[in-house]
Amino acid sequence: MKKGKKTGNNKRPAIINGIRFEEKQLLFDRFACKNGVYSLRFAKTPVFKADVDLKVTADDEIEEECSISKHADISRLKYVFYDRSSQEMISIPDTVIKGRWLYFRAPELPKREYETESYKGVLAAIDDSHSTCYSFIYCRSTAVSDYNHLDNILTQQTVGETKEKEPLLETFYLTRLDKTLQIAIQRYSLGLRDFLEARVRSLSLKNGVFKLNIDLKEKEYHITRIYISLRSKTETVEYDFSFKEKTIGTSVLIDAVLDLKPLKLSQFYWDVKAFAVKDGENKEQQIELRNHDKWMHRILYLRQLHYDFPDGNIVYPYKTKSRNIALQFRKKTEQDSWKFICQEYFALFLYYVFGWYLKRRKIWMIYEKYSKSAQDNSYYFFKYCMEKLPEKERHRIYYVIDKQSPDYSYVSAYGKQVIQFLSLKHMVYLMSAHLLISSDTRAHAYAWHSPNSVYRNMLVRKENVFLQHGVMAFKCCHQGLRKKSVNASKMFVVSSDIEKKIIQDYFGYDEDEILVTGLARWDVLQDKSSDQPRQIVLMPTWRSWLEEVSKEDFIKSDYYKNYMDLLNNVRLTDVLKRYNVILNFYIHPKFQEYMETFSADSQYIKLIPFGQEPLNELMMKCSMMITDYSSAVWDVFYQGKPVLFYLFDLDMYKQIQGSYFDMEKETFGDIAYSADELISLIDTYISNGFAEAEKYAAMREKLIKYIDDKNSERIYKAINEWYANP
Repeated sequence: MKKGKKTGNNKRPAIINGIRFEEKQLLFDRFACKNGVYSLRFAKTPVFKADVDLKVTADDEIEEECSISKHADISRLKYVFYDRSSQEMISIPDTVIKGRWLYFRAPELPKREYETESYKGVLAAIDDSHSTCYSFIYCRSTAVSDYNHLDNILTQQTVGETKEKEPLLETFYLTRLDKTLQIAIQRYSLGLRDFLEARVRSLSLKNGVFKLNIDLKEKEYHITRIYISLRSKTETVEYDFSFKEKTIGTSVLIDAVLDLKPLKLSQFYWDVKAFAVKDGENKEQQIELRNHDKWMHRILYLRQLHYDFPDGNIVYPYKTKSRNIALQFRKKTEQDSWKFICQEYFALFLYYVFGWYLKRRKIWMIYEKYSKSAQDNSYYFFKYCMEKLPEKERHRIYYVIDKQSPDYSYVSAYGKQVIQFLSLKHMVYLMSAHLLISSDTRAHAYAWHSPNSVYRNMLVRKENVFLQHGVMAFKCCHQGLRKKSVNASKMFVVSSDIEKKIIQDYFGYDEDEILVTGLARWDVLQDKSSDQPRQIVLMPTWRSWLEEVSKEDFIKSDYYKNYMDLLNNVRLTDVLKRYNVILNFYIHPKFQEYMETFSADSQYIKLIPFGQEPLNELMMKCSMMITDYSSAVWDVFYQGKPVLFYLFDLDMYKQIQGSYFDMEKETFGDIAYSADELISLIDTYISNGFAEAEKYAAMREKLIKYIDDKNSERIYKAINEWYANP
């Protein structure tokens, strides 16, 4: 069977301490704790009965020894706690098997900063001889509310306290969806957040007034605060609702109101949060406000709940992946209209009529950032497909781009294989596509920042190949791109075995899901610096804490001030003038709207807006590149040219963004922490004829596996190994 084909058992293998195990299940029907000893009873056969009391005492009668033919030899298994996120296990040293019963004590607490962290693991049984990992599944039905998981708790006991004297709880519980037995070790307040939720029954947003109707099932708890909080790593901004409580039966109903009009909102996301206190206790505990109803998402979309601010911004509620309620605040676009909604549903109708035919074609759709560019790995892979593949293959491969984009001219020659972004054809083909291939996440294949769209949620189910737009080294991105995230990919393209290890360790991908092929755009790289006036490219990357802030806030940032000071540094101008060298300042596309705020009073410094000239042309023509943390610097390193790193905000960057490489020890270029240091390095490299230092050149063989023009070919062949030819 070829890779990529689905089978009846599509369960992914467990990776524990770097070893692959096949995941299977063991069924149990009793679990208890007495005097620190846990007891679990294996089920003879799968039995399903309604509303069985799972919580039994350890004094329950132990049945005689019997054969459990449905299971493995349970006496020979090794019992562990398995942390799926870190892929590490903790052995349970003392276990006793008596008949169908397993007895054990919990091992020592894993080391954690429990003020801010938790430990969560799955109770598992390891069969080393057959490379099998068994998880424990409760085999009887339980009547548990979607919003109150307290009944899912099997046992709970205090095992210590935090530095702040808050109780530390050890909890065994069943997961809500599949009833897997898990353990959580966490401070009391975090435990309450995991197991107690309030249901957001309804919400409205009219004339800028945001209203919530909330149902809290546990009447011994009372809400003390409801507020919205800006999702930010650098600042805390919160605004409180006014609310009223009333008790009806076993529930507490809350009506909360917040007038958004006078608030100073900033982009993008505002989470709705709440605190509650239990009767007889004084300490507030945070609880989750969620809605598990499937219809809620569609109602939010069809009702067009939003408020338009006079300055052109828009705010609207949406459901997060974890089913919490949040607000999004951003600039209003053409897609925020009934006209666009009608177009989406008409496209959906066309898909249901013609989709059966389009699916037979096994369509590949290729795109780049915001579907507005053709300069990166997606473009060069598409170009390879159009120019190297036979017609039979080419006819099912399409490139999506806004035809108003300056980059459209690069793909216009491919005619019908190029699709207008957000056209009816784009929507229908997107729904029918067999595979998405891009240098960015799935979100860039459709209208940006539209979480309530029917198409946005459809994209999550599409398989995709992530070509990347750089090398994962200088910027930590695994939180948004890990295997279990909404942006997960079927295949992940990398450039070396070192990068492959990063993707395995931090992103959680299996070895065979990572393609060590090199980047598609490297196929066309060639050194053009000898035929040009000598040039230096200065390309800083973006900062997550400055993304889409107002221009007023941007020019107050250290980022702006440092680069403006550098661009207008008299000493830099003198160095460039003395050697007759041009410095091209090229800002990251995420910051392109701020380009007009930069200026330089020198004929030797050019400010180049995104899209005015292809970035790879600038990197081929340059003799040296200067960056802070941009992955584009690898293209210059690939060509054997020198690189400088300008790390004026390294401490903040490490704190907020982070890097997989040690930026002070593992970079392949000299480092400057100030403008004066950087200018001295520029002077040195120009005077040495832009010669790359030998110690950095020696790093290339290890950091870049292939230096040829066959990366796109390797990518295409690897994809076809996963998917049968149509």
